[in-house]
Amino acid sequence: MNGFESIPFLANRQRKPSITDDRSARTAASSLGLKCIGLLGVLVLAKQRNQLSSVKSMIAALGKLGGLYLSDAGKAEAVRFAGE
Repeated sequence: MNGFESIPFLANRQRKPSITDDRSARTAASSLGLKCIGLLGVLVLAKQRNQLSSVKSMIAALGKLGGLYLSDAGKAEAVRFAGE
């Protein structure tokens, strides 16, 4: 088990959802029946809670910073879920 895969186990012990974009960690969480959310999901939740004005502009800002890969399909889906 790598460090990312331990995230769901720690979250389960604390009865909290996991926050990760790591595929193996998401798979581990799913196999345990745990909730898992990634960066785009966090942005959508922040928008729904009025803590973020625009998911689309935040995605653009994160893209400019570099070092983060988000698929075009994932970005489009997040913007759609956010109602933008």
